[in-house]
Formats: sequence, structure tokens, C-alpha cells
Amino acid sequence: MNEPLKGKVALVTGAGRGIGRAIAVRLGARGADVVVHDFSRDSNSDFGEGETIDEVAEAIRQFGSKSYVVTGDLTDADTVEQVVERVSTEFGPIDVLVNNAGGDIAADGKSKATPNDAFIQDADLVAILHRNLMTTMKVSRAVAQRMVAAERPGRIINISSLAGLAATTHETTYGVAKAGVIHFTKCLSVQLREHGINVNAVAPGRIKSARWMATIESRPGAEELLGETRPLLRLGEPEDVANIVEFFAGDLAKFVSGEVLRVDGGLQTTTGAGES
Repeated sequence: MNEPLKGKVALVTGAGRGIGRAIAVRLGARGADVVVHDFSRDSNSDFGEGETIDEVAEAIRQFGSKSYVVTGDLTDADTVEQVVERVSTEFGPIDVLVNNAGGDIAADGKSKATPNDAFIQDADLVAILHRNLMTTMKVSRAVAQRMVAAERPGRIINISSLAGLAATTHETTYGVAKAGVIHFTKCLSVQLREHGINVNAVAPGRIKSARWMATIESRPGAEELLGETRPLLRLGEPEDVANIVEFFAGDLAKFVSGEVLRVDGGLQTTTGAGES
């Protein structure tokens, strides 16, 4: 069995569904013991991806890896500290952190912001910035401080977006937040380099998750992509992102840090736009 991550402890935020779920299961399949986090235990039921996030943990255990569930609102600094401390105490020091929690979702936690551009309402503006950028910074801070104090090397992998790499006429706040994630990744990689901690980011394009499908009506031209099967023109799958996270988490990327890798089938190369 291919288990390059055997003996490693990974924390994946927002792991109840979609991309986060695929990442958590993939790391477990490669031998890592995985802590599955989401906002609440039934977060994956919002878009019909199961009843509770315990199902994700059980899928990981099927590979012989250990798995543990934690919940909490990572926009709150105290909750972040509690979650990371609980994981470190009960599960062991974190070797791999995947900051996946986020999404272009309004303050109500389910719908898209209206308007979803530079004139966004204040509550939605704050919610999107906090869910995407601030959670990444707060969780990275808590985990990195412990890695440095313990003199342990580690991997921090941030999930950004194609929307953070170029201007877009919609999902503006989301794009700004994800651009912030990219810059934070580069800054943190410089700061943690001397400590042997690799920090990288993944920038997915159009990925066919349940949440993406639930908001397809707000994505111009998206429906025509559903029947596309050509390898680089199709919609991406959550597993396409998990492939790259696996790379960054393992030894093949041990001399790679501060990088941002697009997973978009070459979409941005063609359009030059921050479409997601």
C-alpha cells in the first residue's frame, strides 16, 4: 500500500464536504491520521453531501488511518486556539495543516451575496473576508507557533482560488480574500523557511462540488460546461485539488515553498480572468 504520509497528523479545515472532504480522505488514504474539521457536525448536510462529518472520519478509518472530528467557528480566535490545542493534546502534534475552510457565501452561511461585486453589502463583505482570509491567518498562526516552539518541520497548505489571481467582475470580495491568502502564503513561507516549514497554496478554478452546483445559476456560462468531457476543458473534480495537496504534503515537495499552483485545466492561461 502506498502510504507516504504514514505517521503524520493532518488537520483539514472545512473538511465536511466538497474539496475539503476529498483532501481529508486522500491524506488518510496515504497513511496520515486526519483531523476532520467543519463549522458544525452536520455542515455537510447543507448541500446534500451526507448527514454528519463523522462520515468523512469513518471513510478515512477504512484505510486504516486514525481520524478525529472537531467543530468550531474559525473566525473566532479563541475557538481557533481551543481547536488546535485540543488536536495537539488528544491527537498529537500537527505535521500538515490544510486551510480549506472558506467559500463565496454570504453572511447567512448558505446563499451567494447580492450584489456579488464591488458594491457588496457590509455584512456579506465582512463574512467573506473573515471566512476565507482571516481563518487562514488565524489557524496558520496557531499551528505554526506550535511547530516552531517544538522545533518540528511541517507543511502548511492554503486553498486559494483562481479568483485571487486576476480581476473579476463578480465574486469581488471573494477574489480579494483569496488574493490575500496567496500573499499571506508567500509572506509566511519566508518567515518559516528557517524553521523547515513549507508553506504553499493551491488555486482551484471551476471545481464541481455540491456547493458550486447549488450556485450554478449565478455563474455565467457554467451550465454549458456540465456535459464537457475533454480533459482540460471539463469542470474540475475535488480529487483534482486533492492530488496537488497530496504533492505539497509529501516528500516530493520537500524543497518547494512559497508557491501557488493553479488547478484549472489551463483556464486562466486562456482567459486571463479570475474565473472560479
